[in-house]
Amino acid sequence: MTLSSGNVLKIVLFYVAIGYSIPGYAALFITIYILSAKRFKNRFKYSFYTLFKVQCILDVCFQFTNAVMFRAAYSTLFNKLINETDVIKTGVFATAGYFIFYYFLFTSSFSVVLIAMNRVTIMVLPKSFRWYWKRHLSHLLIILFLLPIVFTWHIIAGGSFFVEYEDAYVPDHHKIFGIKNSGYTFVVHFVNDTFVLLVNLVIIAFVVINRRKQVEWLELKLFFLTMANFTFQLIRGMYQFNAYFRFCEPCYVSTFLVHPLIVDITTFLNPWCLLATSSAFRRSVKELLPCMKAVSEDRRIHIVTTTDTSHRSIAMK
Repeated sequence: MTLSSGNVLKIVLFYVAIGYSIPGYAALFITIYILSAKRFKNRFKYSFYTLFKVQCILDVCFQFTNAVMFRAAYSTLFNKLINETDVIKTGVFATAGYFIFYYFLFTSSFSVVLIAMNRVTIMVLPKSFRWYWKRHLSHLLIILFLLPIVFTWHIIAGGSFFVEYEDAYVPDHHKIFGIKNSGYTFVVHFVNDTFVLLVNLVIIAFVVINRRKQVEWLELKLFFLTMANFTFQLIRGMYQFNAYFRFCEPCYVSTFLVHPLIVDITTFLNPWCLLATSSAFRRSVKELLPCMKAVSEDRRIHIVTTTDTSHRSIAMK
């Protein structure tokens, strides 16, 4: 069977994605471990790091579901399996996978809003709000995980299925009550991205107005990290805008092909952004990696040996 050039490209992109996903997942898991470990607790005690850890967990879940439901199905490699297995094509697998995908998509979007609110309140009104986040963070996280159900319940109620598209398969859902995921996703991204943009502008204005006063460099770096997170969400929102309005159908087909790659970039870069902005995180990574431990141990032994030799030479005099 001869494959078309389009299908060959889908397969190539699928295997390329598997290759770079391995270090991507590794970076996410290392980040989650460091931000959760008791040995590093004092370095990452602020509420921002808890929210960022939650964001990384959401990224792992969302990314894995995206890889299964969209990348694998659209690669054409599993066409026969999907077509011949009712449980996958029209059954529980399709419904559960599609629900989980959109649930974590919305949860991740709301998480970015929560992170932005954390930054603006603590930077602008640190004395008033730092205790608030410490006391009510758990309640806010409960709301974070419950709110997406409002936008995803119809997937479970109506059911989902895989449909043929461009010689491959993509998931879709039954439109009960006329509800469309693309509409919900566009509205949520538009509202959230607009809100986070306004919040970031408030923070920028605060920094400019108070430029003569001392603004903590740590807070500024965490703000830069928040901006990067927002930028990633904005890129996803632009894709959803085109998916909803379909101003350019050929453009949509092209962007649909690279959509999993867009998701990868906006997901796997978060740990690297934290690595670039947080010296505490970089120090923790160095202490965690075996090769860095060996270098640190050799350096410590060298210092001790040198000091001991110096004491001996002094004693001989």
